[in-house]
Amino acid sequence: MPFYFVFCLVLIGFGNAREHYRSTIPNGDIVPCPGGDPHCDEGSLCEGVGHESCGGGVITPALNKFGQDLLAEGVTWTKELCEMDSDGDGFSNGEELGDPCCIWTEGARSPQWMLDWPVSHPGVPESKQLPNPDIKKQCENALPLEAAKFYNAGEEQKTLDFHIEKQTIPAQETTYVDYRLNLPEGETYYVVGAEPLLDNKELLNHFTMRSCTTKVEKPGVVPYEIINEECTEGVYFWSHGSESSVLPSKASISLGEGTGRVGLILRMHYNNPFLKEGLTDASGMRLHVTTKPREYEAATFGAGTIWSVGTIPPKTKFLSATLAQFIVDEEIAPDGVTVFAYIPHMHFTGRRMFTERLKMSSDLNSTYPLDLADLEKVDDLTRDDKWSFHLRKYERVKPVKVKNGEILATTCIYDTRNRDDVTVGGPGSTDEMCIIGIGYYPAEALKVKYIKGPGFFGALTSEQFQNLTSLLDFIKTPKIDSSFPEWRRAYLEGDLTCDASALKGIDTSSGPGIAKGFSKSCGKNLAEVIFTRLGDKEDTEECSLECAEAAYNLMGCSLLKNGMKEGKLIYPLYPIIIEIDVEKHCKKAFLELYDSKTEQSTDR
Repeated sequence: MPFYFVFCLVLIGFGNAREHYRSTIPNGDIVPCPGGDPHCDEGSLCEGVGHESCGGGVITPALNKFGQDLLAEGVTWTKELCEMDSDGDGFSNGEELGDPCCIWTEGARSPQWMLDWPVSHPGVPESKQLPNPDIKKQCENALPLEAAKFYNAGEEQKTLDFHIEKQTIPAQETTYVDYRLNLPEGETYYVVGAEPLLDNKELLNHFTMRSCTTKVEKPGVVPYEIINEECTEGVYFWSHGSESSVLPSKASISLGEGTGRVGLILRMHYNNPFLKEGLTDASGMRLHVTTKPREYEAATFGAGTIWSVGTIPPKTKFLSATLAQFIVDEEIAPDGVTVFAYIPHMHFTGRRMFTERLKMSSDLNSTYPLDLADLEKVDDLTRDDKWSFHLRKYERVKPVKVKNGEILATTCIYDTRNRDDVTVGGPGSTDEMCIIGIGYYPAEALKVKYIKGPGFFGALTSEQFQNLTSLLDFIKTPKIDSSFPEWRRAYLEGDLTCDASALKGIDTSSGPGIAKGFSKSCGKNLAEVIFTRLGDKEDTEECSLECAEAAYNLMGCSLLKNGMKEGKLIYPLYPIIIEIDVEKHCKKAFLELYDSKTEQSTDR
């Protein structure tokens, strides 16, 4: 079964404002910060649109005039609220937020002209529109926007609702709940869309639905695992700012009888920063399904990294990027797979994010790049130059073909000028990530659902921070090493091979399993430090040659086998994710070992 790295398993967030309120108004997630707000840099996005400060209710509980009007309308975008001029600047709230014709309703899919609207703040008179004398004419024949359309003409329409049983959420900042469910017996379904069924929206940070290869005896809460080997393929993701997801008219996701996907798991991430007691939730989602498959099976490809974003210094502008190469079965998809959607994710210091499509330079005869200089740009696949942590939407894009061997370079740009401490990659709110999910079809054309390539890191100049558009331009920066790490070159060029026998008997699907299996060769403490980021970092023993050989063999197997299974042996993707920790502790020993093996090979 293909391994799907669920990039959104560990998303963690905290908002000062009631972030879900922004989804009740058009373009609520892209309202710019007005000048003069000490809690919001001009040019950034406003989190507390209805408050006196963009910092939201924790900073300034008082509501501005727009917030008062919104509350008076029941926190609903009505025609009356749309036509009001809350801040008295001469422009209606609708004109300021990109709904000049008052045709938007919550849940409607905004047309591109509305998304491109030069949004201004409806509660700050200094933030206003330029006069547009054509608005009345444009609105004469405007029709109300409709909610998402899931079905093609003639398709049988069914819905399946899945909820967790009401859970009491502990009085702690972060809680994860994994909830297993079974699909109905003897039925096959083809998912064409999904929408959230929210019980306690304010408490939820995000949740995911994945399919499972087994059923459970009784539906309910199961122990939390970062990666659950039985439930690996994504079906749906929801976060604040998200709406319904609609698959392309040619694609569906199969579930149920005969598909190998007989169960589901809902992973709920709750955020309770004020440590309130007695909060509950029973949220879930509705799947829109039909009874006949569409032309293509859809799936998700994960790219980027969580832990290996690099060590980001305080008071700086910083770049982190990773590569992911598409290995496409050309017998199934000779022209490549079709990419149709994406879901990006960074944390609070993220400012810009883009994914480029790259290919090997035409004058090279090689399957794998060994240096960024080996690559040339094809185009931009995605680009978010005004990142907002609270705008983690499932975004449809114009379909584009990604061919066998082409590479996606995902670049994240961070700003830690307001931080006094180092920022590292990880699941915490104050940690960082750089990950993106790519929706594509046909699913069976990609045998690999996630692969993390080498990472590239470095500080940025002010000009690069604002205007850098390609990772290939970044490597022109002095002192940036654009070559791939030595261990990757060694395995990709065939100097070293995967020794599968060394992994037998080791649970290679998780950090604790690897740490336990490698405790003999690495020592218990060092194994925990490298593979779980636990252990005593102050009293870490030196990485031995035996430990380095075991750790790099595991990463080499993961790199060459790309997360596939051979019999009962799993070549997981987890080791690639923690590459930065292995390199930190064992690179010196590995190079000594590699040099020794190279000399032995030469002597023969």
